[in-house]
Amino acid sequence: MFIGKLLKYDMKAMGRILFPMYAVLIVLSFITKISLGPERKFFSANVPLFVLFIMFLTAVSVATLIIIIQRFYKNLLCEEGYLMNTLPLKAWKNIAAKLISAFIWTAASFVVSLLSIFILVYEQGMVLGFLKLFNDIKPDYFNIIASSVLYAATKILENILMLYTSMAIGQLANVHKKSLSVAAFFGIYSVKTLTVDRLNVIILNNLLNGSWASMINFYLIGSLISIIMIAVYFVVTNYIIEKKLNLE
Repeated sequence: MFIGKLLKYDMKAMGRILFPMYAVLIVLSFITKISLGPERKFFSANVPLFVLFIMFLTAVSVATLIIIIQRFYKNLLCEEGYLMNTLPLKAWKNIAAKLISAFIWTAASFVVSLLSIFILVYEQGMVLGFLKLFNDIKPDYFNIIASSVLYAATKILENILMLYTSMAIGQLANVHKKSLSVAAFFGIYSVKTLTVDRLNVIILNNLLNGSWASMINFYLIGSLISIIMIAVYFVVTNYIIEKKLNLE
């Protein structure tokens, strides 16, 4: 029950900032679409308006990342951590609530961004064309889409938890906590690049042979590796917050 309440609280807190940004982005996409005219002349369009759309499209992604970091850091690792850690629930539930809400809003930002781009490039008959395309798709294509979505989802969760782990490590220090968090992030990222990501490249080189089955296997194995990393990050973050939390 508590994790549901925490999730609802986090969703509302993030939504107060992101929902208005989504609304502005969609409105901007319609206005920019109208400014392009029926021939969709991108380079002859209202340049400041088009630039504003691109900037706001970028701002939605950046804002989502900043809010994810801010919610975790302020709620669990700063002054608010005193209150959060007096609640009668395990640390992992706090982490899980933050992780789920971060994942949902990351996915929402991605979908809204795609929708705004779709509005911008939309032409009459495009929807029917997509429907016909999906109707003609072979079963293997659906398997690839499903496995690639799984791969993307696990990668998002992995990267969010890598941020959480970095911040948890940073708070172990008595001073310069934020600097240590940044250093921890780049340290973890470097080690991961030299080990896990290199393993992914090796798997990619050995698996991909041009067949649909090899592509699906690559996504599935990549997802499994990400799930392992998710477990590692989660355990480390939970251990630090539960056993080594330093709010001084």
